[in-house]
Amino acid sequence: MNKLSFIPIISGAVFSIAAASFSQQALADYIFFSESSSVDGDYFIRARNLNEISDFSSGSFDAGVYFDGNSFATPNSSSGLGAGTALLDIGIEGHEARGSGGAYADVSDPLNQLSFIQIDGEASAGLRFSVVTPHTYTLTGSLFANEFGSANLFFDSTTLSEADGAFSLSGTLEPGNYALLFEAISALDSPGNATASFDFELQLQDVTAVPLPAAFWLFASGLIGMAGMAKHKRCISRNLNQFSGAGRSWLEEGAGKVLSHLWRSLPCVDIKYLRNLSCVSLSTDL
Repeated sequence: MNKLSFIPIISGAVFSIAAASFSQQALADYIFFSESSSVDGDYFIRARNLNEISDFSSGSFDAGVYFDGNSFATPNSSSGLGAGTALLDIGIEGHEARGSGGAYADVSDPLNQLSFIQIDGEASAGLRFSVVTPHTYTLTGSLFANEFGSANLFFDSTTLSEADGAFSLSGTLEPGNYALLFEAISALDSPGNATASFDFELQLQDVTAVPLPAAFWLFASGLIGMAGMAKHKRCISRNLNQFSGAGRSWLEEGAGKVLSHLWRSLPCVDIKYLRNLSCVSLSTDL
């Protein structure tokens, strides 16, 4: 195999490695996420006979408390719960995030045996991130709460509540630090049901880094290699034309064929310039 046939392959590999490195740099566009979520449920209940009970529970994903009439020193017919749930997920390369959460509170007192009720559930999910280049963003989702609950969104300079319901926000984030926070709270001070919830999806896109695909660099390097081979062949042809008669036949046949083969495999020296040692020009396909 002629040594020159390796040129497009080697140059293609070099360009492919460079393209892969550039693509990885573009994907790692310096978005750093810090995520947190918290949930809890608690209650303090007093019966009319002055029996009291209380409980509290907290966690990162789900937590809650529950009571029924058997929780009291003197059993009664009441029951209730306070709880929260939250889910938060960061997507590939930190360019997207999604989450959801809910808070619930419920109290039943069919025989009116409770004199004081304080029960609630809470859930929150938050992100903190930094961008060092401008990014566009889209933030979609929904906020819901009944009359005994509340749901809120805080992002940059935007604040939304359950009154806004479904939302869709978009814009451009300049380099800096940002925080996104969702909260849901449900609370009761009398028998009933309270609920609040949120869900969202955040997507970020770097508007300054648009990497060229590796296939482009491989194709371009192939063209460069082919151009170099064509230039080399033209140089060889010009040199052969400098010989005539028996000299050219000797290069193309017999022992001269071996030398000619080696000559064709090496960077080409245009011999017409070697006649004048004060003017030497080298043509190469590298």
